[in-house]
Amino acid sequence: MSRLTCGEGMPDFYAKEVIQGAKCHGDWDGDAFKDAKRIFGTCRSIDSYNYKKDSEGRPLITECNKVAFFKYYTTAESMAIFDALYTNKHNLTDKFVKYWEILANKFAKNKFVIGFDPLNEPFPADFESDASLLKPGVLDKKKL
Repeated sequence: MSRLTCGEGMPDFYAKEVIQGAKCHGDWDGDAFKDAKRIFGTCRSIDSYNYKKDSEGRPLITECNKVAFFKYYTTAESMAIFDALYTNKHNLTDKFVKYWEILANKFAKNKFVIGFDPLNEPFPADFESDASLLKPGVLDKKKL
């Protein structure tokens, strides 16, 4: 979601606001998180990787490439960003929609553009407080 979390796409100035104080929640040893933990690993802070950072405080890409990108989805910071996007915390949903509205209008008549994917692979953020979001189709109905 953000270079601050070894991802991409979201500007740092939005991500910094959202990730302040991000923490892991829930019982990661419980059965509800068993599959998520097996695939993504346990929730942890991006800082716990102890990666070298650039002058802007972003982990270096060479460091980020040490781990498969999807493993960063369960960092406290990434989960906070996904949740803010789905629930409009910090007006993030509104900002996201406005960005894609401007982009869509810009390229609407371009014959070489057949579509766009504004949210590739949406992650079920906040499953820590609602494990049902990990079940197929539930995230779509409850958050998207």
